[in-house]
Amino acid sequence: MNKDLLTYELELLILEAVSKYGISLLPTNYKFLKKYALMELYINFVESNRLKIPSAQFDAAISKHAGNYVPSVVSYPILATYYQEHGDAGFKKLLQENELFFENNPINRVTTQQCSPDLVLEELLISYFKNHEQHD
Repeated sequence: MNKDLLTYELELLILEAVSKYGISLLPTNYKFLKKYALMELYINFVESNRLKIPSAQFDAAISKHAGNYVPSVVSYPILATYYQEHGDAGFKKLLQENELFFENNPINRVTTQQCSPDLVLEELLISYFKNHEQHD
């Protein structure tokens, strides 16, 4: 299994989640933020929160910007295979190994799902499997 492609698919999954659910799912990994040109928006969001200035426009901008990197038709064949072989525990470990996601995201405001960001990512991946199997 090609680790670079696996990481790329994981990054796309995270970008898709950020585009749908907002900044609460954004990794706080600076390498990731720089790679996808999200650093400035993230810093502005954090600063506006610190100053207690409404920051909804930064959250919306981050969601929109992340969505620009996600193709209109997305598939995760390598990530799907990895998930099938390693299950939930392996997927959570993959997130941690890649240092793409930290559970203690300082701006974690996931309220729509009332669960941790990695569970939201799992749900996205599982829903992809269900949709993919229905089309096969």
